[in-house]
Amino acid sequence: MAKLFEIIQNTLSQFEQEALTEHITFNFQASKAIADHEIESSVLQHDLTHLLRQLLSFTPENGSIIINAIKQENGELILEVINVGIDLHVFTGLLHGLSIPARIIENGEDSTKFELHISKPTSEQPNQPSPPLTDNNFYLEIQNRLQSHFSKTENLLNVLKNNPADTAFLTRVNRVIEENFSKTQFDVNRLAELMNMSRTQLYRKIKPIIRQSASSYIRSLRLQKAKELLETSEYRVSEIAFLTGFETASHFSKVFVKAFGITPSS
Repeated sequence: MAKLFEIIQNTLSQFEQEALTEHITFNFQASKAIADHEIESSVLQHDLTHLLRQLLSFTPENGSIIINAIKQENGELILEVINVGIDLHVFTGLLHGLSIPARIIENGEDSTKFELHISKPTSEQPNQPSPPLTDNNFYLEIQNRLQSHFSKTENLLNVLKNNPADTAFLTRVNRVIEENFSKTQFDVNRLAELMNMSRTQLYRKIKPIIRQSASSYIRSLRLQKAKELLETSEYRVSEIAFLTGFETASHFSKVFVKAFGITPSS
């Protein structure tokens, strides 16, 4: 158990640097009574991390993400997560992978509200204990988490098939990134250089296509390759970390756990 304020602050701290780079601001609002409310921390932190990671990928530069904790009259505690800068209400897949009951609400032409229902009304009976994980549903859960993370990356070219120019551009970007997977110093600056573009030109060209920053996209492709190697090769985790451009196995494991909630060795 932990205080709601501490859970949210600890979760936001994971994204401070990325938000700063993308010029995206965070704003958390809650009354002291609600902020001091104690709840089970691991599920909320996992789900909030999962949602914020996706919202940061979509929210444009100079956008914002607002978090409000609200206690309704019936005693239910709701966490509102509002992104400002783009309307995402039709992207229901953003809720895939969440354990907490959640819904998306249209919130204007350039914002979206996500509601996480983190506690039930006081009149309701508490949830029954979840059934223990068996080998079958353990691996199904892993598969679901991996698939929800990579579906966007894997399907981008299919989505763009009616736009030959964007398809050709993204295909070239993917090829350059894949050719440099093992180089730990490969970053957005180097990608722009190899694409014969300035960093600003690359950002303006790629952001409308992939709906995330170039650095996030590079990391997603690295993780996708790591996932494939984990599934199909006999390489150790440390070797896969090296082959996909992560400086250390510990850093690779940390990024992997943040993305999926499980360790590479699992």
